[in-house]
Amino acid sequence: MAATAGCCSTPLAWARRPRGAPAPRGGRCLAYAPAVAAAASDAAFHPDVSRAAESLQAEFAAVDRALAFNSSRVATAFRRARVAPHVTSLLSPPFLYYRPVWPPGLTSLVRLFQHFGGSTGYGHDDGGGREALDSIFTEIVGAEAAIVRPQFFSGTHAIACALFALLRPGHELLAVAGPPYDTLEEFSSSGSLQMQNPNCMVMVDNCYGEFVETSEPAMVGADLIAGSLIKNPGGTIAPCGGYVAGKKHLVEATAARLSAPGLGVEFGSTPGHVMRALFQGLFLAPQMVGEAIKVGS
Repeated sequence: MAATAGCCSTPLAWARRPRGAPAPRGGRCLAYAPAVAAAASDAAFHPDVSRAAESLQAEFAAVDRALAFNSSRVATAFRRARVAPHVTSLLSPPFLYYRPVWPPGLTSLVRLFQHFGGSTGYGHDDGGGREALDSIFTEIVGAEAAIVRPQFFSGTHAIACALFALLRPGHELLAVAGPPYDTLEEFSSSGSLQMQNPNCMVMVDNCYGEFVETSEPAMVGADLIAGSLIKNPGGTIAPCGGYVAGKKHLVEATAARLSAPGLGVEFGSTPGHVMRALFQGLFLAPQMVGEAIKVGS
């Protein structure tokens, strides 16, 4: 049989190389390409895995439909926010530091392309990435407002800030899904919301709930939702952070708790590499969640 030599350093090629094939040299091996291709095909899935995947096609199809719907929703929100990368030619010295005043049109153009450039936290020449991310998240979850920040240490921190926005002395908290986890036990004992009151407010801990279905709790009446960016909405890329979304006045109260009264959503430094990761993770989140659901099936 005629042999076609190919350079390959994969364990599969080494383990399945035909008898008499040359040994690898310098970290590379000469393997017969047809044999390697056949071996890779044979070893792609164990027969039991193939049968299991075949039996789950109906469930996988349902996940794919939700994935496509959610991906379209995310892409639409990104497009409406006109998210774009950095334009270094307009932002580099000396143009950046020695301009007297930018014309309004040029200012809008520069801000359009600074979304991935990070934020100082003080509003000086910020590119609008923080505001764009909040706007995108607001649209995706169907809320009135949202605050998406790396300054949320965890999902628990976001939930605590949201509860401080909702609760006042004398209020009663009803955890309808059972007792809270241990990191919230001490906090939850100090005040809560009485669900029997027709004017009650509903908050949802949405960790691991984002993009699992085609709707989010805020779309069906929740006053506030909160979660972690290192879970579903971070798309396995976001390194830190959390979010709170819902009614505008409650989101503003949450932001005041996170930062300081009077500052709210207007402040907060975000390094450029983190800002970029938050955008990228959110864009990829529906796909990552869909694949995770399939694995869990």
